[in-house]
This record gives sequence, structure tokens and C-alpha cells, in this order.
Amino acid sequence: MDKRIDLVNGFDLQIKKVKPQDGGDYVCQLSTYTPEEQVHTLEILVPPSVRSEPSHIIISKGDTVTLQCRGSGNPVPTITWTRRNNILPNGEQSVVGNSYTIQQADRYQAGIYICTGNNGVGTPVNTQVDVKVQYPPEIDVERSWIHTGENQEAILACIVHADPPALKVKWYRDTMILDTDGRRLMEERGSRHSLIIRKVQHSDFGNYSCEAHNKLGRSLKSIELSGRPNRAIFRSDPVGRMRDSFNITWTVESYAPVDEYRLSYRKKHVNETHDLPGPWLDVVLPASSESSSYYERNSVARSISSSIQTSVIHWKSYHIRHLDPGVIYEAKVTARNKYGWGQTSDLFQFNTRSSDHYPYESSPQHDVLAEPEVRDMRITSPTSFARSVHPTSWSMVIPLMLSLVTMSVSVMTTASVLLSTYPLSQQVKSTLRTKSRTDSSDSNRASSPSSSTSSSSTSSSQTSAAASLLPSSAAGERKRVVQLQSCSSPPPNKSCNVNRSSSQDECSHYHHHQPQPCYHHHTVALH
Repeated sequence: MDKRIDLVNGFDLQIKKVKPQDGGDYVCQLSTYTPEEQVHTLEILVPPSVRSEPSHIIISKGDTVTLQCRGSGNPVPTITWTRRNNILPNGEQSVVGNSYTIQQADRYQAGIYICTGNNGVGTPVNTQVDVKVQYPPEIDVERSWIHTGENQEAILACIVHADPPALKVKWYRDTMILDTDGRRLMEERGSRHSLIIRKVQHSDFGNYSCEAHNKLGRSLKSIELSGRPNRAIFRSDPVGRMRDSFNITWTVESYAPVDEYRLSYRKKHVNETHDLPGPWLDVVLPASSESSSYYERNSVARSISSSIQTSVIHWKSYHIRHLDPGVIYEAKVTARNKYGWGQTSDLFQFNTRSSDHYPYESSPQHDVLAEPEVRDMRITSPTSFARSVHPTSWSMVIPLMLSLVTMSVSVMTTASVLLSTYPLSQQVKSTLRTKSRTDSSDSNRASSPSSSTSSSSTSSSQTSAAASLLPSSAAGERKRVVQLQSCSSPPPNKSCNVNRSSSQDECSHYHHHQPQPCYHHHTVALH
């Protein structure tokens, strides 16, 4: 008899160190005249255990494999499949079943698959299967089209994936293999392989390719290095403020000066019943000296060297007229420089209003000028005024630019007045001196004039004499001429202000003819 089993108190059965095989039916029988039996069923609950066969699998790209996981315990555990730090290839987080099948395997399906068993007894247990997928090199490029300029530095990068790892990556210019020289440098950082061209020349523009290979095959990917303008980016607010026109603004990166733009626009829907776009309407816009540009600096840091690259951003505005009110339009633009036409921009959607909108104040979210054209600026000229600056932000550039324009107009106006009144001022001086001598003689012959009255009369007569010499056509300028004359020789230790404006702060926008009050917004941070 098993020593683990014992009869206690003559009637009770005791089993020590229970094992799974101890489970079953136990019968208690009483030896009486009429025998009686009592059946006891013993069920042993066993925590789950799982095992996978095999634990490591190596397959090739395109293969199909089934992962197996066997579980034991009482009750029988439920098997669940998951993937470490990722979802399963079918897009689900987990799948229940004793097996899981991977079809048409590729490098994205490699990883560690986890089999978990749980039956509610104790804690769940798991095991894992490491799946490796071998494949020929696969190359991704950071950018398939790279814009640069002469005397700039260009970086062409390829990301190479391969298992087993690829051998040395080769770079080609068309069909000619490239080597490292004084202006060309090749770098490798993990899976990233770079070709660096310093002081780009016109002859460097063209097609480049990187090639990688391993025992399973080879792969090639191309990159174009170009001096043509980059893809334009629209900066206008999609919601216009006019019912029949829209001012559209865009920026484009081009190291070489932009020669012209080709703007195309159309209705997104011809009418309400047909979901078809209208025909494209093209406008060719010259990029004259009035076009604006600014410089943008990008820091490029590497282990070998560190440099700052400067790219030139050009921006342009055009006022589209004769539009229909309350209609959605879409536009695209392409820029051309001496190297040719650049890439066409993404489609930009905008809409006209059902009625004209003239807000007295802009909305707060549009007051931050983080770009050249945040709102419909209502510029009626085909080209905008010139700027060639190095701004830190558009919110600083536009007010400064407007102030410079206002100052220039003021200086030109003052200079014109001075030139036109110079001979007349000399005549006024001579007359005043003559009149002063005459008044002095008359004063000496007078019987009882007071000095204060004489002084007042002299000042008044001087002003009257100066005014009387002005021709009728210059009557509107009398006060100005007298002010200029009185300011020609200011008294010592005193300042003389000509044409001084009001002390109230004023600012002017180029699309308004009247000065508008400046609203200053201050933000206070509470600590």
C-alpha cells in the first residue's frame, strides 16, 4: 500500500503529498447485513505549463510557417499568442489557439512570439518562439529628390535593411562607381549609409544610387540631386475674406533666384449636382525684384564635421479675381529657376465667402505672424513689395518693414517741401529784415509806444509780411513755410521739431490709407 495513503480514526482516508494521478473516484463501503457504499470523487487542480516546439525558427522571405504551443494542466489551459512590443501580422493584439500561422513572411513579421497558458490555477505561464526572417537587402531613402545649390553641402542617405547583414554599400553617379575624394565623403552609422558632397558644383547635379547585396540578393535605390526649386508650400488661410477674389501666398525653397511661377487653380466641384472638378486656369507670374526672400539656417551636426547650411526661401502673393462667391477652389503652383521647373506643390483648397468680410480687428489666432501670409492680405498688385532680410520671425519683420516704408515716405515728403520752399524762404528772410528795419524807424518816431507792444507788433507784422509774400497757389502752405523759416535758426539749447506727429502711437498697414491705432498685447506669467 502507498505510504502516502492512511486510514484515520477507522473511517477517514487521508492522502499526503497529492499527485495528479491521485485524482479519481474513491469508494467507502460499510460491511453490514446490507452493504452500503459511498463514492467520493477527487479532482486534482494542476497549474498550467506550456512548451513550444521549436523555440527558434529561421525562415526565408516568402515562406509560410506555423508556430506550435502545447499546454497541460487541470483544467486544460487556454493558449494565447501575442508578439513582443508589436502587434501580430494580422493586425490583432492577440489570438487564442494552440498554433499560429505566418504566411508570406517578410522582415516586418520577424520577432519574438509569446505563447501564454492560463487555466485559473496559480499564475499564467508563457514561453516564446524567436522567428528570424532572412531576406535580400531592402533600401529606403530619406528623400528621393534633394534640392541644393552651388557651393552648398548635400547629404544623400540610404537606410539599408538586410539579414544576413549586407556587405559594403556602393555609391554610383549614373553608372560610374564613386570613391571618396576631397569633396566626397562616405559615412556609415548602423543601417544608415550617407554620401556627403561638399561645395556642390553644377556638374554634381544628377542621379545617384546606392547598392547593397548579401548572399540572398542585391538591391539598388536612386536619389536625384537637383538645383531646381523645391516643392512650394502655401501659406494663406484657406478661408478668404472676399466673395469674388482671394489673395493666395506661397513659399518655395530655391538657392538660385526664382525666374517665374506657374499658378493653376480651378473649382473643386463644377456644380452641386456633379462631383467633378472644373478646368484648370493657369497664370504665369514673373518673379521680379519685387518678390520677397529670406534666409533660413539649418544646423547639420555630424561626428566628422559640423556646419550650418543656409537655404533661401522665396515667397510670392497673387490676387485671384473674378471668382464665384461661396465656392471651394483648389490650387497648385510650380516654380522655375535657371536649372528648370521644380516639383509641383500639393493641392491647396480655399474658399470664397458668400459676402465680403471686413473685420475691424483680426482674430487672436491670426495675429501671430509665424509665416509670410497667415491671412488674406488683400494685396491687389500681382507682385508683393520687396524684402531681402534675415528675419528671426515674421512677427518682427512685417512691422519693421512697414515702419521703414512709412519713414521713407515721410522723408521724401519733407525733402520735397524743403526743395520747393527754399527760394521762397530766402525771399521771406529778406522781406522780414527789411520790414524789421522799417518798423524800427517808425517806432523811434512814434510818440508813446511801449516796448512790449512794439515787440508784439513786430512779431505779428513779420508773420503777416511773410504770409503776404506767398502766392495764392501756396496759400495752403503758409503755415508750413513759416514753421520752416522759424525752425531754420533755432534758439540755443532748444530743440526744433518740424512736422511732428501726434504723441499717440500709430501704425499703418500697407493695404490701408489711414493710420490705425496699435493694439499691444502683453502676457504676464504668474509664478
